[in-house]
Amino acid sequence: MTSLARQVFARVPLVATSHHAELRQMVKAPHLAPRVIPGVRGIDRIGVLTPQSMRDTIDAYGVDETRISITGAGYDEALFHPSAESPATTRQRLRQHGVRIPDGPLVTFVGRLSTAKGVPFLLRAAALARAHAAPAFHLLLVGATGSGDDGARAKEMADAAGDAVVHLGVQPPETVALILQCSNLFALPSLFEGLPLTMLEAAACGCPCLVSAVPTIRTWVPPAWVERGHFALIPPLATTDADVPVAVDVPRFIDAIAAGITSMLSRPRTDVDRSDLASHLVPHSWSAVFARYESIYRELIGEKRAKSRG
Repeated sequence: MTSLARQVFARVPLVATSHHAELRQMVKAPHLAPRVIPGVRGIDRIGVLTPQSMRDTIDAYGVDETRISITGAGYDEALFHPSAESPATTRQRLRQHGVRIPDGPLVTFVGRLSTAKGVPFLLRAAALARAHAAPAFHLLLVGATGSGDDGARAKEMADAAGDAVVHLGVQPPETVALILQCSNLFALPSLFEGLPLTMLEAAACGCPCLVSAVPTIRTWVPPAWVERGHFALIPPLATTDADVPVAVDVPRFIDAIAAGITSMLSRPRTDVDRSDLASHLVPHSWSAVFARYESIYRELIGEKRAKSRG
């Protein structure tokens, strides 16, 4: 559709946003590339998520670097921020609204229950961590079941995991924010990502994050955040066809997730730590991302007017 829009509105400045998912489709449906690439190369500006996204867009489409801007992704800063109340008070509020929040440390996943999001590996890693050195914790799964047989298998695994795993299903953003504010760790061991919004929302709440070090995330997370214990980056699972797991690498991946959970939970975060992490997310709020896009629109409109006068 983006390529078609370029052809139909050839004289109108065109800005496109890439969430990296289309690069995955270039791998899965290469026969469509001849219909897509020519139009994409003519886009006036493409907003991408991370430095790696810029490199991937140049490699996949042959777009000139001057036509690409790192705009990032944005979260709702009115909802996702550190809580002014104690975690115990937040948990009690959630319970009063019927959300099953257990006591003790909470490791929280927010997203679609699927293999691509790493849910089967997270479930096995959580069981492994609980059986060894990690303190007793509950794994919260927040989100819808994935599609097809893959989603059904992920849900079956979650249902069979016992009381240590709580599947809360789909929750409104206001509830997700409260859950993240009282969580001890956010976990997202995805096989493929652009810049996951749920990760931004968790970090904006001051919740430390355990995520796969896929190239887009690895180039976005500053090393200082890892050093301070805000983030832990797990070497990603080897895949084929963008998101099909390589079976021989699965045990290593599960062990790495389990070790990451144990390590992160052994470093309790203070209110100061959580506020420090949240402060670094301000440039990724809705208002900040909007400002970057507004700047791009103004620049392109100015160039259009200059050309028309010339």
